[in-house]
Amino acid sequence: MRKQLLIFSLIANISFILLILNLPTTVASLNYVRAITIELYEDGSAKWIIEKRFVAETEYERALFFNEHGFTKIDEYKKNITKLVNLAWQLTGRNMSALDIKLTQKEFREDDKYRLTVSLEFIWLNFSKVLDEDIYIGDVFDGNFVDLREYDSLTIIYPPCYTNSSVPAPNPDEFDESRRALVWYGPKDFERGKPRISFKKFENTEPTEIDYRNLLWQLMLTVGIIIVTAFGGFLILKKYQRHTKEIKFEYDKGIKLEDDERKIIDLLIDSGGTLSQSAITRKSEFSKSKTSKILTALEKKGIISRKKKGRTKIVSLIKVNSEEKNRFLY
Repeated sequence: MRKQLLIFSLIANISFILLILNLPTTVASLNYVRAITIELYEDGSAKWIIEKRFVAETEYERALFFNEHGFTKIDEYKKNITKLVNLAWQLTGRNMSALDIKLTQKEFREDDKYRLTVSLEFIWLNFSKVLDEDIYIGDVFDGNFVDLREYDSLTIIYPPCYTNSSVPAPNPDEFDESRRALVWYGPKDFERGKPRISFKKFENTEPTEIDYRNLLWQLMLTVGIIIVTAFGGFLILKKYQRHTKEIKFEYDKGIKLEDDERKIIDLLIDSGGTLSQSAITRKSEFSKSKTSKILTALEKKGIISRKKKGRTKIVSLIKVNSEEKNRFLY
């Protein structure tokens, strides 16, 4: 008997607080529409958003609506929500609290009317009962908790990888699977403990949109790496082929070459068969006169040719004997 009196007292208190939170105090605000959204989390907490929408035809109605439901009421909202959650704690036996209570208000003009919105948002810890990862809601509702007037709505959004495991009571007016949302529209008077519904967790084996997106990025990255690697390899191969391309020269058998002459032929072959006379002097570390003397000898033997280009001479390899060909060609 004592427990029943306590429950009755708690329900009366909850109903009184909700009356303060939801009912207007003037004729001007009787026409506002209320949209309640409860987003459930896996740990049993829930994000509550209570939106009040009103179309004011005059500046006076605009000011009156915001005065009754806007920023001026934030302290009152915080006090009543905290008290409401504490009473639900006593009713259910779960440790509950309300966090991050905040209020926003928006407005815009359309057709000479003010379209106004006040949004009250907070996190309700331990709103749902969680057993073995299953979520159960309904035990905090006392029958007046979320009663809907005409044009009002209640939306419950459940977490990803969950599905309803029982028939909702009462049945929702709309089930939006893409949003994971159950929606009830007013007018509707909920009985005590309702809406009541449970959600069961399941293993998600189907690839999600994010998986496809990551897969696409990985594929594009792999293709990009392959293209860059192939192009880099192609450039390196071309450069190698250009520097190691076999230099074919006609030669006369029996031509005798000195060591210094072979050194210059080496330099010419390594450079693709052509070098300036000044470059040969620098690379061979011979003096200018010695370089000129060696080149003259090679020119007489018919192995190189020299052509004047500007102020310098270009030396080109023409012939190499069979011994040198076998030694230097690749």
